[in-house]
Amino acid sequence: MAEEEYSEEHKQHLCYMVARKGLLMEDNLKTLKKMVSKANFVCETCGRAANKAESLCHPIKL
Repeated sequence: MAEEEYSEEHKQHLCYMVARKGLLMEDNLKTLKKMVSKANFVCETCGRAANKAESLCHPIKL
């Protein structure tokens, strides 16, 4: 799927940000901390965890 085919909503998902944008902890620690602290959900596709369901593509409650 081409970059422009992703919805703006999907571009806010942790999965997308890490895979497509190369979001690295050392460069964006504040952003990542905010998204993953006290994680309540896990993406059933990639296994990433986040505190809000809307931060993941296919969230399931922990």
